[in-house]
Amino acid sequence: MRLSVRAASTTDVTLEAFAADGTVAELLGTLARRFPEQVGDLGPRRPVDLDGFLVAPDAFLANLPLRAGSVLTVPPSRTRTAPARKAPPAVVDLVEVAGPDGGVTLGLSPGAYLLGRGPAGLAFGGVRRPVLRIEVDRDGGCVAEPVADDADPDACPVRLDGRPLPAGEAAECGPGSVLTVGEAVFRLAPARPRQRADRVPQADADAHGRIPLIRTPRMATPPPPAEVQVPPPPTPGASPIPMSWLVMLAPLPIGVAMALMFSPFFLIMTAMTPLMGLARWIEGKYRARKDARRIAAESAEAAARFAEDLDAVRMAVAAAARAAHPDLGELRRRCVTGGELWQVRPGDPDELRVCVGIGDLPWRPELARPADALRTVAALTEALAERSRLVDVPILVDLRERGGLGVVGADDGGARRSAAAVVLDLVTRHGPADLSLALLVEPALLPEWEWAKWLPHLTSDDGSARLATDPDAAAALLSSLAGAAGAPPATATSVASVTVTAGNGAGRDRPRGPAWTVVLVDGDRLLTGAVAALLGRLRGGRAIVVASSTRRLPSVCQSIMEIGTATGVTTATLTDAVTGGRVVNLHPIQATPAVCTGAGRALARWTDPEQAVPAALLPDQARLVDQLLTAASGPDGLGRPVEALDAPTIAGLWRRGVDGLRATLGVTERGPLTVDLLSDGPHGLIVGTTGAGKSELLRTLVASLACLYSPDQLTFLLVDFKGGGAFDACAGLPHTVGMVTDLDEHLAARALRCLRAELRHRERRLREAGVSDLRDYLAPSPALPRLVIVIDEFATLAVELPGFLSALVDVAQRGRSLGIHLLLATQRPQGVVDGKIRANTNLRVALRVQDETDSRDVIGTRHAADLDRRRPGRGYVRFGAGEIVALQSALVSAPAVSNGGDRIEVGLFELAPSTGAVAEQARPPAPDDAPTDLQALVAATVDAVERVGCEPPRVPWPAPLPDVVDAWTLPDRGDSEGTGDAPPVPLGLVDLPDEQRSDLWWWQPEAGGALVLGADAAATTAVLATACLGLARSRQPEQLQIFILDGSGCGLTALAGLPHVAAAVGVDDAERLSRILDWLDAELGRRRGERRDDAPEIVLVVAGWGAVIDAAERAGLPEVTARLERLLRDGGPLGVRLLLSAAHERAVPGRVLTQLPTKLCLRLADPASYTALGLRAREVPELRGLRAIDLQARHELTLGRYGDGSAAALAAAAARVAGRHPDAAATPAVGVLPETVPAADVLGASTTIGGTWRLGIGRYYRDLAVAALELAPGMHAVVAGPPTSGRTTALRVLAAAARMSEPQAPVCVVTPDPATWQPGEATEIVGSFEELRHWPAEGPALLLVDGVEALGPAAAAALDRLVPAAQPAAHVIVAGRGEAFRGMRNWQRAITMSRTGLLLRPAPDDGEILRTRLPREQLRSLPGRGYLVDAGGLTQIQVALVATPAEPDAVPVGGVR
Repeated sequence: MRLSVRAASTTDVTLEAFAADGTVAELLGTLARRFPEQVGDLGPRRPVDLDGFLVAPDAFLANLPLRAGSVLTVPPSRTRTAPARKAPPAVVDLVEVAGPDGGVTLGLSPGAYLLGRGPAGLAFGGVRRPVLRIEVDRDGGCVAEPVADDADPDACPVRLDGRPLPAGEAAECGPGSVLTVGEAVFRLAPARPRQRADRVPQADADAHGRIPLIRTPRMATPPPPAEVQVPPPPTPGASPIPMSWLVMLAPLPIGVAMALMFSPFFLIMTAMTPLMGLARWIEGKYRARKDARRIAAESAEAAARFAEDLDAVRMAVAAAARAAHPDLGELRRRCVTGGELWQVRPGDPDELRVCVGIGDLPWRPELARPADALRTVAALTEALAERSRLVDVPILVDLRERGGLGVVGADDGGARRSAAAVVLDLVTRHGPADLSLALLVEPALLPEWEWAKWLPHLTSDDGSARLATDPDAAAALLSSLAGAAGAPPATATSVASVTVTAGNGAGRDRPRGPAWTVVLVDGDRLLTGAVAALLGRLRGGRAIVVASSTRRLPSVCQSIMEIGTATGVTTATLTDAVTGGRVVNLHPIQATPAVCTGAGRALARWTDPEQAVPAALLPDQARLVDQLLTAASGPDGLGRPVEALDAPTIAGLWRRGVDGLRATLGVTERGPLTVDLLSDGPHGLIVGTTGAGKSELLRTLVASLACLYSPDQLTFLLVDFKGGGAFDACAGLPHTVGMVTDLDEHLAARALRCLRAELRHRERRLREAGVSDLRDYLAPSPALPRLVIVIDEFATLAVELPGFLSALVDVAQRGRSLGIHLLLATQRPQGVVDGKIRANTNLRVALRVQDETDSRDVIGTRHAADLDRRRPGRGYVRFGAGEIVALQSALVSAPAVSNGGDRIEVGLFELAPSTGAVAEQARPPAPDDAPTDLQALVAATVDAVERVGCEPPRVPWPAPLPDVVDAWTLPDRGDSEGTGDAPPVPLGLVDLPDEQRSDLWWWQPEAGGALVLGADAAATTAVLATACLGLARSRQPEQLQIFILDGSGCGLTALAGLPHVAAAVGVDDAERLSRILDWLDAELGRRRGERRDDAPEIVLVVAGWGAVIDAAERAGLPEVTARLERLLRDGGPLGVRLLLSAAHERAVPGRVLTQLPTKLCLRLADPASYTALGLRAREVPELRGLRAIDLQARHELTLGRYGDGSAAALAAAAARVAGRHPDAAATPAVGVLPETVPAADVLGASTTIGGTWRLGIGRYYRDLAVAALELAPGMHAVVAGPPTSGRTTALRVLAAAARMSEPQAPVCVVTPDPATWQPGEATEIVGSFEELRHWPAEGPALLLVDGVEALGPAAAAALDRLVPAAQPAAHVIVAGRGEAFRGMRNWQRAITMSRTGLLLRPAPDDGEILRTRLPREQLRSLPGRGYLVDAGGLTQIQVALVATPAEPDAVPVGGVR
């Protein structure tokens, strides 16, 4: 409630709230404490004056007739109130109509008065000295007599009803008479009793002290007679007979002749004729003079009568003009009493006509006879000419026909007071439903317009003033008032001159919209080009511009009033810019600040019930805690005073129970606004642009519901598409069963599945209880609380997920009777609020929005687009068609205040919003770390749950799976008792939205192999590691053998520390890769034959299918893909499983895909790959980390990870698992072919069997078995290779093998450097063939030729001779470069014909020597590494090394044990 406190000065305040037992003394104390500078010291407790009557300081405020605009006057502390003498009642009111004190009214009781400033004069009206004496009798009759001034008789002329009144001449006057005294114009009016504010019944006022005004019909006044009878002209007189000398003289000759002829008597008769003519002429002259005297008398009488008629009609017209437009005094009386207030209706002739002054206007009456009749009587024309002006009549400007009024004057306030009078005229005669007001005022001039803050026309629908104080704000305000772009200009097309009669208004239709808009501009700085342009584009807008010169006026000002002072008298000139018409020397109407303030305060208490949405007087802020405390203390609450909203209070409210589903949103002009989702909903829509307070309103709604209903009655599901900031604090409420942020298409589908599952759950519960609506559900346990789903930024959700919102509305529609309520909130509803949403959201709240379309989409009007951006939380609530309520939403995120606050909340009431912060600055600032009201309420509700003993509510929308699952938190094994199968292995968590839960995900290896697809090799490796470690945790080492082929290179071989792992090799170890495959093939064959039930389970892990296959093909391994497929196809029944990973499904053959029952899909590089797997790419969640999809069940998983998944973490995990099996036997391992093979390990395999000499040479690459060179009778061998390839070493091993197997057989060596051989290594060692003594030999013998190309040409001839001559048991082995064996010599053909020998570090074409094809694999560049060729077949071997005394034995070689 807005009122004024008058002490040393007058301070306008807003009484925001007060306790029911708050007193006047408490109010004054609060004012003195809060605003010491404005109010000052109010002194001791004593009676105060309220609108003219005394009230005691201990009077309750609730019992006082407080009204908006009431004045609370505190008398000075030292003033003693003496008994006032009762003044005689006034019989006449003297009202200043125009002049510097316009609107001032003085009641005159019977007696004599002097008008003018002086010791005995009435000091008002701007009259410098006493110039007029007025005597008033008991009947209200008055006699006015000017007081002569001998010094300057014409200094202050006096007129009575337009007639000059000379000094010393007394004239009677009475109510209705107009006195013009110098620059002031007065009106005498019948005295009317003053009405006090307490005369209006208290029940008629609302919470803000406003009273709905019944706008009574205005009674039409018959127009004055405008026709004047023109007197008929006098009867014309006879025309005089002219003197005719011819007639007089013509008879003389005849008479003379007759006298001469007959008798002289004829002369007498002849003389009589002239005498008769003369007599007739004399008679005519007399009659003419008589008629002239008659006509003159009749004309004078007609002129006097005509003048009297003219005067009467002119006086009647002038009086009607004065009566038709009330003066400021009359307007002020209407403001106070409410009688005849706001009587002008749309379409009335005087709509938007304002009186700007008192002056003279041309006037010509309607004549009953043609104007030609006036020309016959000059006196009539003169009388009409003398009465051709109306004197001292209101000068009107028709703003309906003119776009604006410009008031120009010097900087002395006169122009501003004239503009104030125009504004006061408009707002008093036009109601807020028909006319609204906006102010564009420079900051320095705000005090001059402070009174306008009381006007209901200035208050927008949200309660804020339409005010701008700088050019940018002015342009923004005008833009908002302009409504839609392209509105027609505000200027009129028809033209009418300034006149006192009503124009027909034919040139302008009434503007569309609820009201005309009058914009007052005061300040040259605000008159920018943008402002001037916007003033011309206002639809239904009119401008009143106060400027220092006409050059500053915008073009919209088509009427211009220039105020000036000449010879000490203030006059004005009114110019019509359209017609050029001018009214000069008019007395401008200038409203004093006191008159404006009094009228404004009086208007503040009235409301216009015809407004579509009455302007709401709302506080700038309201705390939810205060509203809830008030409700808790009332009869619908606990029924007792409640001091704090703590846990006991909330628990008491929960136990008591509240019907419906009520939430306090904020305050309206009539008090707190509480909505019921059951009766007003069941679903709601909330919109508001950035900074409008939408998120705060959502928090307020959630907190309000949580304070009234326990978690057994109500739960919340909060969805924030902005990221969760809106509901961070609300997540701590015990009612909150889920909070979701940033939905994608997958999460949206998951949400719908959860909600549909919730619908099925509730339907089942109600069906079991035998009811169809949750209102009828009476089962106390288990509780079935209502579920309120709050979604912020649903418009963005609708754009990004178009099908989700529609499906969600369908779910809400189905869940209406099941206790599911949906609250949608967004910034921009345009384009997303469709018919389905409108049909299901009966409750709609619109805070400030960006444009009219958004507002109409929600509440059906444009009001929300006109809200002030400086008032967050201001908005409108629409309950149904035509039921719209203005709202100030309550704050719940503000810092909490202690309970020791004021019992009376007051604030300063000022025009400029920026100055309204003074009241808040007077409050002690809250510390930065002070808890908010919401945090306090959350803590209180948590404590209340413990007091009441509520069970945790059921979660209908479980939280999504975590991004990371620690695999150590998973159990070691599943339950397989009674099934006969090995226990399943838990690998992670699975999301089951259809069951509204998440659970462990189990892998059952006995069901078959598994495939893990993913673009991130590290992620797929982590999954394989989790599976291996999970198997190792759930099975003993003797029950499980794991073989790992790591093609990913991400550290999976770190699991070699597990006792279950037989081999863990990388793709660069082709030797062991081949050996593992060979061993598995062999093991598969053994198991087919043995069919053992106790055979350990074998798991082959292929990490990176494509990489492993490529590496095997590069190594020359035959048919690797087919072998793996065979293991997968045939190994299932035999206990052999495959655990594979690949980058995408195309990397794995289709036959493999179909045989794997378990397929997991992690993130893929190409979204199109999801489609090939039967998934819709838009429905696939963001597969971060080890997030995956079970392709068989279409479930979302988060697989466990050990540590960070690195090699070190896997090694640590393997060590931890291995520590559980300290006594485990070593698993047979897969060795590698060493770089050095001791000859002692292979020589024992040398023997002679059936004539075939078997010489141990090294170890095979494939199975690490001893490799032997077999020489049948008649066969020879080749040892080919480049230098340092180990040719000599191979010959030395062969020599040692021959001596061990056949000690008696000679071994001869021919070498270009015999020193490289030890003496005991051969029977003889020579440097040429000629030196041989033991060759050729009988029986088994061996000739070794080392470096045949170095022996020279003689060696070829010797070999041509020796080789063909050798005995069958004697064998020749020649060593040399590969090109040494390419030729057609006899020895070359004889040596290579056996296709037996060693190819060490061969070139690609060296296989041609022995007529075989070498594989494409690249052999390691090691001495002794090569191929053993046996009858065309070849096998990779490592040649052994014969130990010498200087060489230690080589390391032992491994093998398959």
